[in-house]
Order: sequence, then C-alpha cells, then structure tokens
Amino acid sequence: MEMAEEDSISFTISARGKAGDVPVMEFLRRNFGTLPLERIDSLFGFVERCTLYGGHGACSL
Repeated sequence: MEMAEEDSISFTISARGKAGDVPVMEFLRRNFGTLPLERIDSLFGFVERCTLYGGHGACSL
C-alpha cells in the first residue's frame, strides 16, 4: 500500500511561550489541539524538566 504524502508529515513544536506552571500536555492541547499527537516529532524551547523532552537540565560552564 502506498503512503499518501500527508501521512509522512511530522511537526516540531516550539514551546518557547509555555509558562512554567503549565504541564506540557495541557500546553499542547491548548495550542495545538487540532494536531494529532502522533504527528508531533519533537518539542523545543522550554527549560523545565520534562520526560517527553529528555528531562535533563542545562549545564553551567
């Protein structure tokens, strides 16, 4: 079976505007609620610990 072009599309989401007290899943529902979760490849741009994003903090030099 041949895959339609739109079936191969995935998204990287900027979470730069996410408030620290808002859980990431709530942020995604509020801001990207029409986008199926299986289409989200990655998130970037926030600094609090999140297991969806690897959960590690930045190192100070």
